[in-house]
Amino acid sequence: MDKKYNKFMNSLLTLTNECEVIKWIDFFKNDSRALLWLSTKAAASYYPCGSSVPDNFYAATALIERYDGYLKGSNLEDYKRDVFKIMADYLNDILPVSDFQWLKKIDEQGLYWVWVYIHFNKPIESYRPQAHSLQTRSFISTADEIFPLVLQKLDYTISFGDYRKSYLSVLLKEYSSFVTKRNPVYWLDPKDKEGCSWVWQYIIDKYEHLDFLAPITSEDIYLAIVAVTSNWDLLHKKVEIEPQSAFNENTYDQYIPSTSYL
Repeated sequence: MDKKYNKFMNSLLTLTNECEVIKWIDFFKNDSRALLWLSTKAAASYYPCGSSVPDNFYAATALIERYDGYLKGSNLEDYKRDVFKIMADYLNDILPVSDFQWLKKIDEQGLYWVWVYIHFNKPIESYRPQAHSLQTRSFISTADEIFPLVLQKLDYTISFGDYRKSYLSVLLKEYSSFVTKRNPVYWLDPKDKEGCSWVWQYIIDKYEHLDFLAPITSEDIYLAIVAVTSNWDLLHKKVEIEPQSAFNENTYDQYIPSTSYL
């Protein structure tokens, strides 16, 4: 997605025809994160269509197409300026996938650990009214489901200054510490279905706010057990990342078109 964005923005700088500018909307149609972001923005600023966020992807696509038509009511230069502003806001709100390369490479146990960490030490989220059916679910049953949900959760994190990058930096540091420590349940055999089920039941009885975890197989239950017990201290002592200064200031960084988004 990052390379597609760079190519798009470079071409936008030289556009002279309105028919070419309309291609910008395809950038958002073809990426679920981008579509959810723009449909939410359009619902908030495109008054002719009301303020409700679409409840399905077809409606979201239709909305951003109408939003594009609304923006084209101005002349070409104003239209290009509006598109630049939208893309600048998008860059500020949504971290590029390249910032998560280390997360894509870790194993299933690491993914479970990260999923538990961001719930025990939650990042500060910004308020954005979202359509529930456009969002992915908030709990996981297997490791394969975790990566896109982590992206979604961090997409909703406040974008003030370097808060998200700071949070990610601490997350990576804590993960690096986790992989060097002794397994807190080293005595538990992941193939012991009865033992894993007993320990997991004990954990959810002791701490009731684990609705973001719904492991089914004994293997996933074991991964969840290790992740929770490895993060257990965060329930009592959180690693806080404070946002910078006041929230009522403009949170958007100045956009520089020549800056690479890689």
